[in-house]
Amino acid sequence: MTSARRDAARNRAAVIAAAERVFAARGLSAPLSEVAREAGVGRATVYRHFPDRYALAAGLYGRHLDDAARLAAERAGQPGTFEAVVRRIADGQRQLAGLFPLLRSAPDAAGHLDALGERIGTLVTRPLADAIELGEVSPDVTVADVHLVLMMVEGVLASQDDDARDAALDRGLTIALAGLRP
Repeated sequence: MTSARRDAARNRAAVIAAAERVFAARGLSAPLSEVAREAGVGRATVYRHFPDRYALAAGLYGRHLDDAARLAAERAGQPGTFEAVVRRIADGQRQLAGLFPLLRSAPDAAGHLDALGERIGTLVTRPLADAIELGEVSPDVTVADVHLVLMMVEGVLASQDDDARDAALDRGLTIALAGLRP
């Protein structure tokens, strides 16, 4: 890898890390200039990697999906992996509450949402198949059902105050995941 590529990768990672901190503190509507300042880069660097806030938010959620993919790989074939992966994905949604309404308002909403949907589908396919084989999940459960669970998560996040959000999310996931069992 060339020095320029290493610098670009480092800058992209710094922008995503800064966006996570800034968005957590100020919400997804925080100015991207603040993200740049927090990352220690210029605004042009932010826009080079992420042409708009929608792409940055999707990139940040992608980092959460990377964590869920690592979890799935580390625990492949083990009992409880499917539930742990779904809960990790939901935790990413919790940390970025409001992400999906923001992405739905994007000029290319379908592109952003389709890409994330495909990525989630790919990510949960193997853990779901393993959970079915282990008897943890009903054999008729599909990846589309997992997408429904995650849409329910978004609904819980949108309807709860900050104080009640974590407890409501945990309870909602517990109920939804129980509905997938045989």
